[in-house]
Amino acid sequence: MRRSILLIGISLAACQDQKLPEITQPPLASRDQIASVKPIEGSRDQVASTAPILKQAPPKPVASRSEIGGQIAALTKCATDIGCQAYTTVVAFGSVAADDLITVATDVRAPINQRRLALKALQVLTDPNTVAMKVFRAAKSMAGTGALSAADFYGAAAASRTRPVFDAMIGEYEKLLPPPTDDRELALRHGLRAYPKEVVGWAAAAIRREHPAQVAELVADVATTAEQVAVAALLDATTDQPAKHRLATKLIELGANDAVLFAILENGLVYKDPRVVADAARHLAMISSKIPPDMKPWLVERLAKVSASATHPVVGQAVREALVALEAN
Repeated sequence: MRRSILLIGISLAACQDQKLPEITQPPLASRDQIASVKPIEGSRDQVASTAPILKQAPPKPVASRSEIGGQIAALTKCATDIGCQAYTTVVAFGSVAADDLITVATDVRAPINQRRLALKALQVLTDPNTVAMKVFRAAKSMAGTGALSAADFYGAAAASRTRPVFDAMIGEYEKLLPPPTDDRELALRHGLRAYPKEVVGWAAAAIRREHPAQVAELVADVATTAEQVAVAALLDATTDQPAKHRLATKLIELGANDAVLFAILENGLVYKDPRVVADAARHLAMISSKIPPDMKPWLVERLAKVSASATHPVVGQAVREALVALEAN
């Protein structure tokens, strides 16, 4: 034990006598020395020195009312938007120019080319929800006919494809049911053609309420091949015969050839209501070129019998037109 303690003491004494090597830091390089260092090929310095400098896009011009008015006035010099500097500038102003463009587009005294360009600019401005709703409200005040009508404005508003515009447009359409004698419904349809999926979705509930034939009429006007299955579901959902005529006709136009669809139109010919009979005959005439050859003679015979017994002038005319169409195809 004494020996171990003695050995440990000797070791500690030896360590104290031994000098540890001094740790020295290299001298710091001067600024001139750093500047003289050349980058190694492929180094970070070289990559950074050759990297392209990204330029920021120039900000859009912020226009005053007088500048906006001046550019809109200059639209009178352009026949189209192609190569028209005034049109390009007005569009670059963005939605701040919307009110002035609407004022010109709705002014029946303004040159028609200026009005058309103003309306076209409204379709491509930024902030489509706000601008499109302004165009929609302007459409409600426009006449249904003319060089630039309500239909054009509804179409311009619908170009935004935004849900608020559809909701406003279909709400306006519902107010017109049953359709008025003027052309307001047709003008709205022009805009609603931009929303086939939304219209068919709306019709799923609407066709079960009042005026199912008018609901089906809108669906038949706007639906595309993409909505074919949904249109067939609407056909199953309604019991209204004129509504069935419209939906069956639309499905046939979209390419369906189920015999049941032609039978629906044939069934309409035996109704006691002359309006339903005439409606069925008119829709048979519409799809006369798509009737299968083996079915056509039988339908011609049925129409001939209806024509022979028809006492209502509307029925007689509709059936005769259907017979002419079937015989021509």
